[in-house]
Amino acid sequence: SLTRRTAAPMKPCNIYEPLGRVREIVETAHPDTVRIVERFDPSIPPVLADSDNLVQILLNLITNAREAMEGQNDACITLTTKFVSGVRLRLSRDDRYIRLPVEIRVTDNGPGIDTDIAEDIFSPFVTTKKTGQGLGLALVQKLVRDMNGRIVHDRDSAAGLTHFRLFLPLAPQEG
Repeated sequence: SLTRRTAAPMKPCNIYEPLGRVREIVETAHPDTVRIVERFDPSIPPVLADSDNLVQILLNLITNAREAMEGQNDACITLTTKFVSGVRLRLSRDDRYIRLPVEIRVTDNGPGIDTDIAEDIFSPFVTTKKTGQGLGLALVQKLVRDMNGRIVHDRDSAAGLTHFRLFLPLAPQEG
């Protein structure tokens, strides 16, 4: 998947459908291991994305968060959706910018990513897992880019929270 040159076709996607599918998958596979909290803005219109790839992206991020908090009594993942302003992406192929006004945020209260590798986590073969191959976040970044989106990572050390923020474009409005 990392080397595939053609992106999956994008079409209008209700972000709550992939979010619901991923939550169902995680809660079925790992009941009672982590609490998932939703903070959704219900007014967000469809984004331009591939629904299946969005499921893959979110499943990877949530699985990583869950694994990072393994054995933690107060483990919590918060899924947030909201409109944001000021996020733009430059399309290199034609030198124009597109707005990315929709944010999907996956937040966990785990230990965070080792600062030695935090800047390289989206690079292939970078991992903190003993049995990991370091391809999950590299694939996530590729899938996000294929959807003309952007993903960033940050750590709020004071609050003890790790955030992965996925920014996506809105689907063109019909009519």
